[in-house]
Amino acid sequence: MDLGSKIRKYRTMHDMTQNELGVKIGFSSSTADSRIRKYEANKMAPKEEIRNKLIEALDVDASALTDINIQSFEDVMQVLFQFEEDLGMDIEITEGKTCLTFDHSNKEIELLLSYLLSWYLKKRSLPGPDDPTFAEADLQYELWKSRFPRDLKALWKQQEEQLSETYDPIVEKMLPGHKAPETISDLIRRLHDLAEAGIAYKADHRFYGIGDGALVLSFPLSELLEIKDTDAGKVYAEFLCDLKFMEEKGIEISREMLTTEGGTQISYILRHSPLSGVAAIAEKIRQHEANKDQNTDWDEKMFRFEYEDALRLYNVKLQG
Repeated sequence: MDLGSKIRKYRTMHDMTQNELGVKIGFSSSTADSRIRKYEANKMAPKEEIRNKLIEALDVDASALTDINIQSFEDVMQVLFQFEEDLGMDIEITEGKTCLTFDHSNKEIELLLSYLLSWYLKKRSLPGPDDPTFAEADLQYELWKSRFPRDLKALWKQQEEQLSETYDPIVEKMLPGHKAPETISDLIRRLHDLAEAGIAYKADHRFYGIGDGALVLSFPLSELLEIKDTDAGKVYAEFLCDLKFMEEKGIEISREMLTTEGGTQISYILRHSPLSGVAAIAEKIRQHEANKDQNTDWDEKMFRFEYEDALRLYNVKLQG
């Protein structure tokens, strides 16, 4: 769809005339119709300043008014070839359906996978065409698409702020008496505390280049909010205190939000290459605690051996 068609589509969805849209973005009433008509007919391309005003007036995400214009199946194929090369997309034909698939283990496309899941969940929530609410739901779906991912990112930000509002006061009270982590082994012990408390974190690593890696620790946000007044919530707050002290030591820590099948996930990215190797033992700790009721004496003995060995191996100073 070309840019002019997109402007027309979103104007119509908001039940605006060309004159109303033109006036809303700052044109005089006498010229508004003509200017918007030229944009929609692709006889004139809006400059960046005008495009930004159109984005605001039409209440859409900036990506909704891009110049991407796929006009033929050949164009579609070239885009799909690019997806294959850049994103590792694959194609399968099964049970009369052609499916385009992405590998969920590909950490480089986590954000895309999160977007696709959000789309999937939205599609599955729509009523059928025979439902009396279908027309209104379909309009809302089109509006959802036009504001994607703006509204999703706004939701993530709101949820992150809710988490901060919940735990920041707890952390501030805890910090003065909190023992700062001195070694990587101290962080491993904290991860063991989290697992013992039943907090379902996931550990992974990222590689940015030679000598540049990160430990990624991910948590289901809803669970963190639910445990705020429990012993487990206290352990999570202690983990947040650890992060503050690590930042003071010069370790770069960032946060990311994603939509997962279990809800919104918050991830802490500890960008410090020596920490990237901690992901393996962190996952063993988590799995051990999750399966504790089924573990044999031999399982316990082997875990204890690997855990103590990791504490010795990582008994090195935490420093950025």
